[in-house]
Amino acid sequence: MARSFELTRLDSNTFEHMVNMLATEVLGKGHTGFGPGADGGRDGYFEGRCSYPSAEEAWSGVWYIQSKFHAPGVSGNPQKWLLNRIQEELDAFSDPASNREWPDNWILATNVDPSAAAKHGTFDKAKELIRAVRPQLVDKFHIWGGEKILTLLSLHKSVLHHYSQFLTSGHLISELYRQLSGSSAGVQEILRHWIVSDFVQQQYTKLEQAGSTADNRPGIQELFSDLPFHSIGRQRQAHVAIALAKTLAERHVVRADIPDGEAWRRWQHEPERSRMWFIKGGPGQGKSTVTQYIAQIQRAAYILESEGFVVTPAQRVLAENVKKFATAGNLWPIAPRVPVYVELKNYAQWIGETSGSKRMLPYLCFLLENELGQPVRAGTLKTAFSAGRWLFIFDGLDEVPGDIKDLVANEVIHFVDDVLIGCGCDAAAIATSRPQGYSGQFDNLDAATVTLAKLQPGEALSCAEPLLKIGRSTSESRDYISILEDALHSESIKEIMTTPLQSHIMAVVVRDGGRPPERKWQLFDTFYKVIKKREANRNLPNRKLAALLRAGDVLIKTLHNRLGFELHSRAETKSGAVTSLKRDEFRSIVRQVVSSLQEADIEETVEVLMEAATERLVLVNTPESGEAVRFDIRPLQEFFAAEHIYDSANSDGFSERMRTISGDSHWSEVVHFILSALVENNRKTELSVAVSLLIELDEGDAVADRLFYRKLAKGGIIAARLLREGVLEHDKRIRSLFGKCIDSLISANDSEDFLAAVASPHSKSWVID
Repeated sequence: MARSFELTRLDSNTFEHMVNMLATEVLGKGHTGFGPGADGGRDGYFEGRCSYPSAEEAWSGVWYIQSKFHAPGVSGNPQKWLLNRIQEELDAFSDPASNREWPDNWILATNVDPSAAAKHGTFDKAKELIRAVRPQLVDKFHIWGGEKILTLLSLHKSVLHHYSQFLTSGHLISELYRQLSGSSAGVQEILRHWIVSDFVQQQYTKLEQAGSTADNRPGIQELFSDLPFHSIGRQRQAHVAIALAKTLAERHVVRADIPDGEAWRRWQHEPERSRMWFIKGGPGQGKSTVTQYIAQIQRAAYILESEGFVVTPAQRVLAENVKKFATAGNLWPIAPRVPVYVELKNYAQWIGETSGSKRMLPYLCFLLENELGQPVRAGTLKTAFSAGRWLFIFDGLDEVPGDIKDLVANEVIHFVDDVLIGCGCDAAAIATSRPQGYSGQFDNLDAATVTLAKLQPGEALSCAEPLLKIGRSTSESRDYISILEDALHSESIKEIMTTPLQSHIMAVVVRDGGRPPERKWQLFDTFYKVIKKREANRNLPNRKLAALLRAGDVLIKTLHNRLGFELHSRAETKSGAVTSLKRDEFRSIVRQVVSSLQEADIEETVEVLMEAATERLVLVNTPESGEAVRFDIRPLQEFFAAEHIYDSANSDGFSERMRTISGDSHWSEVVHFILSALVENNRKTELSVAVSLLIELDEGDAVADRLFYRKLAKGGIIAARLLREGVLEHDKRIRSLFGKCIDSLISANDSEDFLAAVASPHSKSWVID
């Protein structure tokens, strides 16, 4: 039978999705839906009775459906490969430690056609393997080989249509243009911007933008290490990029004929299948980095498509490099998605400034018009969204000011669940936020909630290793890795290196010959000094700037501190949602800082600093045209804001500032940095003031409310984090200052959640006592 479709264009992720959809057609939608992921020896699960393999021989009980995709070039003998995969599954079922349960019926789907020779063919050999360990399963075992699957696709046209773009030959970009041939001539420019222009703009991690010179920055693909996550109902950790690659391989057009039962809802909300992800992760846990890398992979796939965009040789080399790393990580897509990246703080800023519609669609038109220099209509975008495959990333709800956060989240939900569904868009979407300050704004979004997990020591080392190796000899990188391996035996360093950002910063410090810092404030303080030293040692043509970088420690640090405070303060409201300062505003702050520290040569120093900021002043970055300044990494902004608060005010001013921010989620990381700095620098007076304010947090203003505030134990939670990170480990006199805070926390219902992780020996003994 001649067919115009083939299975060799699929990958393992898409093949699994297609098999599950076929199985629902063959076994019937009226029974229970397919269950969770690939653990337990099942990619699909079914329980019940149906007319398979025929109405007369109807099988019943528990069914497992497994997918085994043989990629071209994996093995010289596909038949032997298939038998080996079956033997591996049987060994796993037979292993008491695996906790697997045998099914009553087992269907194994593969793109390999098992040979049918009697006794010596693959199918008969497979049955003999099963007979040896599970005789009762022999007659309830079927293989859906490549030809069988193609036949099933012919019989079930809805599945064939759903996956037709994967199964037929063709060129991705040219096909997309063909589908959009009747729409605005601007579609090609729009796609080129979202694919090629953004590919160039997004090639580096934010940390490398902050800490490396332009000529030696490694691309994000060279530094990325996959991250562990938890999700609701999942008993084991998984890795976020792998799971994202699986769900992006699916076709996510919302269909009216999908059952609405609870079992189906749970199945669709598995991260490997869900069309919408909500990623929660703390500061520096890699929320933005993983979405940036996944988007870069999609762009690279379009650029390398044979009838794709015309690009420079350097851009094609970069795309090939991304492909090399993505293929090694099993992340390369066969049918990529056009990524559309939205920084939600920028969207919030636009909402505060625009007098027209606040919807997401007009905002995307606004962004494109600014980039392309020509009008872009909402109808053009909706037409584009109705064709091809799309990935929408809504990054950083936590950076949206509290007075507009609900509105921004509601607009994201409206765009995903109304606009895109109305377009018939094959759309996957990802939203991200820190847990701090998040209060359920995306609960109504039909999404898989993914919570990034702390890195274990081995994972932290894997994050640090690429940076330790780049630009270093084998012996040098081996020495650096050995230093970090030894350091990770320390409980305090284990606690620091639980996020990719902090593991990465630790690598920067060690590469520079420094000792691994043991606490978070030390880590960020050392990182600033390392980058400051690196900048000072550069051979700069501007002698005045070079002299300032070498000698102006107080001036440059004070400027960083003030800028961090100004930016973080402005980010509290929608009018300051975009955390950058225009050059004239920055000039005013520079003049104030210089005037406070110098009596002469003020204007000359201001001009030198302004000139330096056009490129980069240590960790102050100047995006795009150089007309604004900012910190690219939010934890650095929070670190410098903290430095400003405790280092620039008298005791009364410090007390007032701390009273204002200590219970505010927007300032929670800043407060942690402040308390850590006061301990590290032995600032006993300010520390006593700060602790008294934490106690006030747990007491409340009125006696009648005291029990309520003690149950919240906000001050106790702040103190528990200091204990957990080892900040209070080395001086029992300082620990004792926090005693009342810990007493309040112990009276709270969930105190164990905050105190159980205290591992430093002196701090742990103190808590127990």
